[in-house]
Amino acid sequence: MEEVAKHTSKSDCWVVVAGQVLDVTKFLGEHPGGELAILTFAGKDATEEFNMIHPPDVIGKYAPDACIGLIGGGGVVADASGAPSGGGVAGGIPMEEVAKHTSKSDCWVVVAGQVLDVTKFLGEHPGGELAILTFAGKDATEEFNMIHPPDVIGKYAPDSCIGMIGGGGGAVDAGGAASGGGVPGGIPMEEVAKHTSKTDCWVVVSGQVLDVTKFLGEHPGGELAILTFAGRDAWSGA
Repeated sequence: MEEVAKHTSKSDCWVVVAGQVLDVTKFLGEHPGGELAILTFAGKDATEEFNMIHPPDVIGKYAPDACIGLIGGGGVVADASGAPSGGGVAGGIPMEEVAKHTSKSDCWVVVAGQVLDVTKFLGEHPGGELAILTFAGKDATEEFNMIHPPDVIGKYAPDSCIGMIGGGGGAVDAGGAASGGGVPGGIPMEEVAKHTSKTDCWVVVSGQVLDVTKFLGEHPGGELAILTFAGRDAWSGA
């Protein structure tokens, strides 16, 4: 984080999200919530605030080139050119390529838009190899987020990130979004749709129903950025 903390200006802006170090300098002007929403967290870890209002694959979809490494014991994992240490593909790695790596000796998975080569980590995984191999060549975002904290990859497998989903395949829908039908086995969208005010605001993100009423005043992008999606699925726009 010492290195990340040096990049705090409009012309050189880095942030950390879920263990990823992102150079978002070029993206500042394109951010729907405005530059300030990002600059507030320049040089810092924005994971908690980011996860409140963004789907897990948003970085891979809209800023696939932003990831320059992962936070680890020694700092940012990146080579001299700024690419991830595993050799990420500029513009993103298509899912067609990920789908080719499905064996014990060559295992890739996608989590929150990151393409991870977890081959070397299989034997170290506390939940066993099979828990990972089940998702070899696939997007494991939904299942991963159910049981892991957002910084676990950066902590325990910092060298696994080889790039971001993008290019020809784009990010795969994790299948957890409540696009019109509510959360399976949970709160129906009809109920979510009743909570649309400043004093009672719910939104759905990546299949999760979030009561963000107390967060409205703290949101760097302003209340309106959230209220626009009050009572709706903020991932699909439904």
